[in-house]
Amino acid sequence: AQAVLGGAGLLLAGVPVSALDAIYGERLQLSPGAERMLAAFRSQGTRTLLISGGFTFFTDRLRERLALDGALANTLDVVDGRLTGRLRGDIVDAAAKAREVRKWREAAHDHASPVVAVAAGPKHLPIFSPTQVPLPYLPPTVLRALPPPPTPPRRSSPHPQPHRYPHRATPPPPSSVWC
Repeated sequence: AQAVLGGAGLLLAGVPVSALDAIYGERLQLSPGAERMLAAFRSQGTRTLLISGGFTFFTDRLRERLALDGALANTLDVVDGRLTGRLRGDIVDAAAKAREVRKWREAAHDHASPVVAVAAGPKHLPIFSPTQVPLPYLPPTVLRALPPPPTPPRRSSPHPQPHRYPHRATPPPPSSVWC
């Protein structure tokens, strides 16, 4: 086991695992529309992966609850029902997230399907490089503080847009990665 994210791990040392149960049950909330969006992805055959710099204690529960195809996060070391303040395995940082996205993409063997990555904050920029559809995420509290976007001007084109997927009637379902 190694130190958890520097000195932050020391704050967790000795905390009972039951405290994490309370956090999951009482504090962890999904963003509005998240379950509906994931259900829509599943209905289109999209595979989903949750990658987090947080802990498997939470991501494994979310993977099961949301029927995700996979999850990657840091694994907390536990002895006698208490956190040790250390991790098992490597720290899941931005570089590890980008590697996992690339691995996920290569394992899909369907390079016609776009990989969609949803992430919050500039520290996640490396995960966008192996994807075709980067979706920066802002929590609802941040979005409410932003001014409304300008209304785009209406245009009409006499020329129809070319079909992006000439060999298919519809675009392929994307693979999704959540960080």
